[in-house]
Amino acid sequence: MTIERIQGTDGIRGIVRLADDCSGSDPISVFLQEAVLTEEFFELYTYAYCQELLEADFAS
Repeated sequence: MTIERIQGTDGIRGIVRLADDCSGSDPISVFLQEAVLTEEFFELYTYAYCQELLEADFAS
């Protein structure tokens, strides 16, 4: 699967499942191997975005 972009103008779209229902060992692997978004994936995604805002001094 080739991922050109993950974020669109209206958010992230894709199949959503609970992490417990997926076979991957971590949320990134589940996304890359199964093209499935889990609650753990969204936690990482949100953390990374907020960290980027902090590092750019856009938020404090």
